[in-house]
Amino acid sequence: MKDDELLNTKLTGEPPWKLIKRTPLVECPWLSHYADQIICSDKKEIEFHAIEYPMPVVGVLLLDDQNRVLLTKQYRYMVKSFDWELPAGNADPKEDLEAACRRETLEETGYAMKECKLIKTFYPQIGRSNHCFNLFIGKGPEKVSEDYDRGETFGLKWFTMEEAKALAESDNCRDGFCLLALSMWFAGLPI
Repeated sequence: MKDDELLNTKLTGEPPWKLIKRTPLVECPWLSHYADQIICSDKKEIEFHAIEYPMPVVGVLLLDDQNRVLLTKQYRYMVKSFDWELPAGNADPKEDLEAACRRETLEETGYAMKECKLIKTFYPQIGRSNHCFNLFIGKGPEKVSEDYDRGETFGLKWFTMEEAKALAESDNCRDGFCLLALSMWFAGLPI
């Protein structure tokens, strides 16, 4: 196989795995969990647990004119801890992703932003789930409200790059979405 063929990730023709039967295990507005019977490309039949999320996630690496990033302190029930994270949340299934990013940022921080641009779409559990994350870069923040969701956001802080690097190395920032965004920022990737 040639290198350009290896690099191509687009599906052409029939998928190599075929669904035989789908058994719903959980179906709710937040997610669906299925036990799928699949025939793989090697003709082996397997049970595959698939998790589908109807709502994509949006989050923003919000930078100010001093090149500081705004992070939110969030309580995470599943790991029973506070962590520093990007302003982020779910987009409604039919909501424009940029509009959802702007809405979530305002709800969690009280900040609006002049610029908001999608920089990366990814799937954090691509082997098991269709959960789609959309990372935006935001610039020109403007504090438009002191009223933000204090049931979800337990603190706001602008971090310099050096402070953010120290935070990323600590146990106070463990969210994958935030760590990816910060790593891209630290690496100077085009954002």
